[in-house]
Amino acid sequence: EEPAPSCDAEAWEAHPRLQRHLRRFSNHADQAAVLSRYARAAGVLDRPSLLRHACHVGAWVALLPIEVAAQAIGDEGLSPVLLLAQLLRSVGGSNLGPWLCGILHLVAGRLRRLGRSPRGRADHWRTLRSCMPRLPRRAAV
Repeated sequence: EEPAPSCDAEAWEAHPRLQRHLRRFSNHADQAAVLSRYARAAGVLDRPSLLRHACHVGAWVALLPIEVAAQAIGDEGLSPVLLLAQLLRSVGGSNLGPWLCGILHLVAGRLRRLGRSPRGRADHWRTLRSCMPRLPRRAAV
């Protein structure tokens, strides 16, 4: 696995790996099916796979436009934000690894900027906020 980027938020946001995950989800013809597949897998994956899935979904939440990240898609009413909350509940808060920690720092920054009255689905953002683990301090994120 390649090393995680520096602690600079811009380096994380522009990282080719995160941009690739964002692009693949954004361009997918059936985003509801992607969310559903990830949600089903959350209950059966081993921890390393679960962490990897959380990185993918975390990248979507950190980098998609705010309204899109919390938009319920499909019959299940899932959004990337709710799916990340579900994955974080499954993962727990310890030994998240440098990639997921870095991505969650971006998500935490987004949550701070949203404040108490987020646009879009406020209930989805509140659910995610309640599931966010304590993260080690980073200098510039």
